[in-house]
Amino acid sequence: MLSLIAIPRFQLRLKVWDFGNSFQEKFDHIANDVKGVSRGCDCLLTSMRMRHLLGVALHAGNFLNGGTPRGRADGFSMDALLQLRTVKATQAADQTLVHFITMQMEKRPT
Repeated sequence: MLSLIAIPRFQLRLKVWDFGNSFQEKFDHIANDVKGVSRGCDCLLTSMRMRHLLGVALHAGNFLNGGTPRGRADGFSMDALLQLRTVKATQAADQTLVHFITMQMEKRPT
C-alpha cells in the first residue's frame, strides 16, 4: 500500500486507466443513441405523412391568417407547431387546431 502511495499522481493515473478501459462501452452507448436519432430524422424527412401533416398545418395557418401579411406564408418555424394546441375551436370549446388537423389527416387515405 505504501508503494502505491509513493507513485506520483496515482489517483489521476487510476482515473485515466479507468477512462481508457470504459471508453469503448460508453462510446458505443452514445453512438447507438446518435444512430437512433439520425434514423428518426431520416424518417421524418422522407415521410409523406409528415409532409402532408405539415402541409395541412401550413394551409390552416394561412387560412386563419388570411387578409394579414402572415396569411401567405411558404413555411413556418418549429415554434409555430407548439401554437397549434393553443388555437381553440369556436364551436367546440375543448377542441384545438390539433384536433382539426388530425381529422383532416384521417380523411386522406394512406
